[in-house]
Amino acid sequence: MPLIDPSLGTNPSTYSALLTTTLENFQKRLVDNFSDATPLLWWLSSNGRKRHIAGGQSIDIPLMYAGATVQPFSGYDDLLTEPTEGIAPATFLYKKYQVPIVISKDSETDNMGESRIISLIEAKVKQAEISFKEQLNNDFVNNGLAGTSGETAYTRATAGTVDAVSVLGTATPDALRATGLFDICQTSDQGRVYGGISPTTYTWWANKYADCGTTATGFATNGVDRMRSLYLDCSRGQDTPDLILCSQTSYESYDSTLVDQKRYVNTMAADAGFESLMYRATTILFDRDVPAGVMFFLNSNYLELDVHPDVDMATIPFREAERQWARFSRIMWKGELTCSNRARQGLLVNAVN
Repeated sequence: MPLIDPSLGTNPSTYSALLTTTLENFQKRLVDNFSDATPLLWWLSSNGRKRHIAGGQSIDIPLMYAGATVQPFSGYDDLLTEPTEGIAPATFLYKKYQVPIVISKDSETDNMGESRIISLIEAKVKQAEISFKEQLNNDFVNNGLAGTSGETAYTRATAGTVDAVSVLGTATPDALRATGLFDICQTSDQGRVYGGISPTTYTWWANKYADCGTTATGFATNGVDRMRSLYLDCSRGQDTPDLILCSQTSYESYDSTLVDQKRYVNTMAADAGFESLMYRATTILFDRDVPAGVMFFLNSNYLELDVHPDVDMATIPFREAERQWARFSRIMWKGELTCSNRARQGLLVNAVN
């Protein structure tokens, strides 16, 4: 039996070209679906927080941590000309991810004809899409922390106790993975360097933090009070958190406080398929990658999903595998989640009944 569909010619490169073209046709869907895949990714994309940045090995973001000197004067007073310090760069390295698309020669012989090839590639793309969504979203939230040690740190072992939240202050992130919200928002142990800047040395680079306590009914006792305090700590005038991203348990705990109150929702989130609540004017969304009892108070004006324009779900042409009886391609992504103002971000822990 020939390994190439006769209708496609006898040249194996013709088959590879069809596979490559078909895969490329699915690329825009990959980009669009990835952007709307999870609450966090949808929020960043729909609020214009995804941007394409090309060139260089890193993403450098200038941070303004002090104002310029404003001098009152009159007449012939000497005018100050000394430069004002107060701008420092935060540096983030691009992170790279790939998913291989592999088609065995057996699959080729089982899927002769252009329509069946398209269906085969569509199934492979869907598989890659799900894998990308799950891996990147988990990393954007946790950076490898909550998948094991971080999640353990936020899981209630028994009623009345909580595993030590200090784990997130001491755990070492995976340097290959994208920056996560637990990098941006740390617990009371604020020692981890982020963007090349130490919050221990530069206290203006520290996020806000609150704890509902270690009792089994911590949120029922003081959860709303802690939410109010953290919200105000993260605010300056009208510059307030616009998203509270939390675990399902925290979402349910807050929802239970609204039994006798009218519930408000974000209609845009509802249209996108995400259940939501409102706290003041701030949208609350739950994400299954957020560990139990955790609420992130986020001001997304200072968050960016920076993606290299040439490597945004980019595909490479199919080629013959060297050691397998198969052809393969790859879907590639290169980017990073960055923050330019940690002081406007907050972390609430033990937010669960």
